[in-house]
Amino acid sequence: MISISFFLLWNIPCAVGRNMQTILVGRFLGGLAGSAFLSVAAGTVSDLFVPAKVGPPMMLFTMFPFIGPPLGPLLGGFINEFTSWYLIISISSFHSFTYYQALDLLYYPHLDRRHPHIPPLRPGNLPSRPISSQSS
Repeated sequence: MISISFFLLWNIPCAVGRNMQTILVGRFLGGLAGSAFLSVAAGTVSDLFVPAKVGPPMMLFTMFPFIGPPLGPLLGGFINEFTSWYLIISISSFHSFTYYQALDLLYYPHLDRRHPHIPPLRPGNLPSRPISSQSS
């Protein structure tokens, strides 16, 4: 929650900045705040799947950082050719804000207080099969 808050905070100067110094400092500090997700993402993927089925999701998670550097400049150049830098940063800020709201809604200590009758999905309390196939 703290990391995405700072990521969102440092994206705002990039979206409204009118000089290169503001954009560079905002992008650097936003990248620094956003890098915290990479350190916990592999553990999250392995917690979400049983050990026998963790291979394909982990493969996708490991593949995308290697696909990003070759495709990023190509797609980024194409997007910047037809839109503005400020629009791209504004979309990124909107995405971060939406993600922050989703995390706030699904963060289970808050969920316990808001809806005490719904059992939270904590790592030790995850269903062993899809919820839709469980009989009541």
